[in-house]
Amino acid sequence: MSRTNTGSVDSRAGESRSAATAGDRSLLRRMNLLAVLQHIFRSPQTISQLADLTGLSRTATDAVVTDLVDLGWTIAADAEPRSGAGRPARSYRFRAELGCVIGMDIGAHKVEVQVSDLAGAVLSVVRREVSDTLGAADRVAVAVECAESALGDAGRTMDEVWIASVGSPGVVLDGVVTHFIGLPDWQGLDLAAALRTALGCPVVVENDVNLAALAEHWIGVTQEGSSIVYVLVGNRTGAAIMIDNHLYRGFAGGAGELGAMPEAGWVTSQEHLAGVTLDGRELSRAEIFEHAAAGAQPAVDAVEKFSQAIATGIAAYVLALDPEIVAVGGGITSAGAAFMEPLERHVREKAIVRMPDIRMSNLGDRSVTIGAVRLALDTVDSRLAFAVTNASAFPTPVPGLIAS
Repeated sequence: MSRTNTGSVDSRAGESRSAATAGDRSLLRRMNLLAVLQHIFRSPQTISQLADLTGLSRTATDAVVTDLVDLGWTIAADAEPRSGAGRPARSYRFRAELGCVIGMDIGAHKVEVQVSDLAGAVLSVVRREVSDTLGAADRVAVAVECAESALGDAGRTMDEVWIASVGSPGVVLDGVVTHFIGLPDWQGLDLAAALRTALGCPVVVENDVNLAALAEHWIGVTQEGSSIVYVLVGNRTGAAIMIDNHLYRGFAGGAGELGAMPEAGWVTSQEHLAGVTLDGRELSRAEIFEHAAAGAQPAVDAVEKFSQAIATGIAAYVLALDPEIVAVGGGITSAGAAFMEPLERHVREKAIVRMPDIRMSNLGDRSVTIGAVRLALDTVDSRLAFAVTNASAFPTPVPGLIAS
């Protein structure tokens, strides 16, 4: 779940305000419950640790944790090992097994679904290869079948799903794919509504490259950065922008789509990897990079032109945003140094500002699905915070908490 700290307010402070109403005290209590719960989301904590983290008194912290246990959010974990005399302090953990979330990557050539518990731990993954000629209705049907299969593998049911999060190519606004012409019937599709009807749970939809950037910032190579450009290079090339640790989507969800301009070089970049022959045989993409690493000139020339085309777009992002880190992910990660070395050289030639740290993703082609899980957890967390602020009582941990 999200790592946002709402802060805590010691109940003694609320009691000292003679003008405070019962409603105010109730809100303060709910905010303290949320603050403590958010720390337990991260890892099991003792009462003393939670008191130090929140600034609450130990007595107030003990009462808050008791409430969270009674509500069903937390449970006593195994006592921590302790050296020396004395009884180990009891710690409390978040009950991540209370439900699950679904993360989906619906792409041109594959559909992948991951089921995770409420802490993000992987329970199951199902992947299906699909044709880029498959119609929208059939593509959605494959995604639903993958979700059902993944839930079965995880020993879960749809009733336990709190939310499904979906990555789609194209510009996405309010669950609708407003622009993408690469798949039949995809542009204009209300993907959120279609999956909400089929799955029977809340659904959020995001651009796939944006989700890949979220994944990279969560568990990948950009965790310590705050200003990031993520570039996905595969059968197509796209980018996502993070500023101050948050995705920047723009006014209509199209931020990061600079690569759609032919001048950026990305639209035609794949042409440089087509028709490359060696010893009378046409090489596959993987073989091109293998032979380039070995110094075979036709492959070296092809990779030079391809990396230069990708570098043109990256340099434009560097000059416009001056990011700390540029992460490169997608299918290209298998190429390794054969691609990254010429890419960095060409970006350096074009960028007149300080060079960012250019890093290869360590998530392979799973970044979109992982990012979808991250978005699902963040959505649960934000809707929990909304419920805490607007409800008359602290909510119980049930899927209906985040119903659309």
